[in-house]
Amino acid sequence: MGNAMKTDRILCAVLCGVFCVGGLSAQSFRKVTGVEDIEAGARYVLAAPTSADPCTVYAVVRQDVTGTGKKNRAARRFETDENGRIQTDGTDMALFELRKQGTSYMLRDVYSGGFLAYSDKKTTENKTALYTMTDEEITGAPASSGKFHKTFKFDFSLTKTCIVTAQKITTSRSDQYFYLLSTYPLSESFSLYAKEDMAGRLCLYKEVVPPTWENDQSGDWVFHGDWTVEDLSPVDYSQALRIDFTGIELPEGWNTTEFSVAALPGEYVWTYVRPGQGARLPAGWPNVIEVAPWEASVSGRAVTSVRGGDACMLPPKYPFLTAKEYGISWFRMIPDDGGWLTAGLPFSVQTLTQETPEGETVEVERLRYEDCSSEGVVFRKLNGDEIWEAGTAYLWKPVSPWGGTICFHAGETLVVSGNEGFSDESGFHAAFMPLGVEHSGMRVFMLDERGEKFVRAAAGSRIHTGRGYLIRPEGEGRSVRMIVRDDTDGIRPTGQAVLGPVPIYTLSGMKAEELEGVLLNSASCYDLKSENSYHMLMMGLLFNVPGYSAPVSNREAGRGRFDVQLAPADPARNPLITLELKHAEQPIDLELAARQALAQIDERAYDAAAGAAGSIRYGIAFAGKSAAVACEVV
Repeated sequence: MGNAMKTDRILCAVLCGVFCVGGLSAQSFRKVTGVEDIEAGARYVLAAPTSADPCTVYAVVRQDVTGTGKKNRAARRFETDENGRIQTDGTDMALFELRKQGTSYMLRDVYSGGFLAYSDKKTTENKTALYTMTDEEITGAPASSGKFHKTFKFDFSLTKTCIVTAQKITTSRSDQYFYLLSTYPLSESFSLYAKEDMAGRLCLYKEVVPPTWENDQSGDWVFHGDWTVEDLSPVDYSQALRIDFTGIELPEGWNTTEFSVAALPGEYVWTYVRPGQGARLPAGWPNVIEVAPWEASVSGRAVTSVRGGDACMLPPKYPFLTAKEYGISWFRMIPDDGGWLTAGLPFSVQTLTQETPEGETVEVERLRYEDCSSEGVVFRKLNGDEIWEAGTAYLWKPVSPWGGTICFHAGETLVVSGNEGFSDESGFHAAFMPLGVEHSGMRVFMLDERGEKFVRAAAGSRIHTGRGYLIRPEGEGRSVRMIVRDDTDGIRPTGQAVLGPVPIYTLSGMKAEELEGVLLNSASCYDLKSENSYHMLMMGLLFNVPGYSAPVSNREAGRGRFDVQLAPADPARNPLITLELKHAEQPIDLELAARQALAQIDERAYDAAAGAAGSIRYGIAFAGKSAAVACEVV
């Protein structure tokens, strides 16, 4: 394709909002390398890569012709193309539809209608045959053949996808799981072999989906299907405001190819890729976050430094953690008039400096929203050691008037995702993207230019990224004065989640950091292996809490089952206490997991039975002997 034709195609895609690269055969298959490619309803072929020749595979063909009458599956050698894909005209290779059953999968032969199946009959050869059978054949098999199964699981433990039986099979040595393998050395039939014999593993190859590119008017670009370097390189990424590559496998070699990208994204554009694929992007790509959105608990990690500011036109799509060596910096120009300013950022600010993260520290005053009444909007003056929480809007100003570029910075921290519109609730809210006021009847109030009071936003007004705005009850005036409580009693307002250095007390009277001390000094690492072990530890710590009955666990409440709950003896005087516990694999995931646990209590209404005294929620996450606690008072 000539350059002019390719340019025309890309321009057409931008105008239409969807970019589709045609020309890929429906009978092209790409090797599955991660759980993200396991999709019920999708079509696959089964093949064992050959070690002797990386350009060939042994694949399962349609139906065996051995004459055994047992429908055992045969293999045939196929060539792969330069991208490692299997190409077929569909006349020979078996095609399987993946169906889910619980945590396992079934492989249905599209052409024969039967299922891939195997027997658990005891064998001295440490292997069992692989068949294609109908449901009737599976259930009606004679007892002498052993029980037949049609469910499999997928193993990614060795970074190479292979298929394993969902049930244990009895052998002459022990009960063990079997892998789908070609006979070793690779030959023309397939069987199931014991785990220790890993040669010739049978892998999944997923049907190639033509590459598509969703480009809506907001500038949110989402990629799907199978993309090559040649497809990705001509795209002008400078037009994007947020890029999601998690729906595709980024091709290897894009970072070193002779093809250069038409243009890199802007420096404030969020880019999301699959775990381990950040290095496949061309050099200089900004704000790269590796994330697995298909997992139940989304926890991304930035693999470059992250920059934000007024030019961020869309909020973070998924929450993610920044590494200490990279960090996140948010830049903003401020006036030197000495008035109050608003700020609402998606991360917990650790330092405020001039110009750059390494610049001179700027000392500031901060106010936090507490209440809104007919008298005005009440803010509380914060102590200097109180954290700047992610997603919370503040009023702030330098102690000494100073104008220029301010850098809000954090090293290792959680960056949260945000709402893409005005809040419906009264209060002071953060804007993670520009928000336009459509008409003057909206309940939106903005800080005036002098930074002295809030005024109702006129139609056409705009709340800039990283700012705060006020939502007032319906019909309450054109302006509202600020009331500042100049006390530092450390009392936190209700409805605010807190995590970090602010002291948070568990119900047994210990601080959150003291809970970690219990793990360090009183528990063995051999006993802290799962969420259940931490669950029982917390149950033991929560007995004999004054004013409360004994803790109960795993009881139905609201729209689910809570982990631990303490009911007050007097619901009118003491709040209901609910704890949701999470187990994380790594300590770096703790903060996100604690916040997710806290959110779960709210989403599933575990504390719906709270009395007049309200409720206290704890989200607690553990990893080894480390812990994080998030708390909310409602």
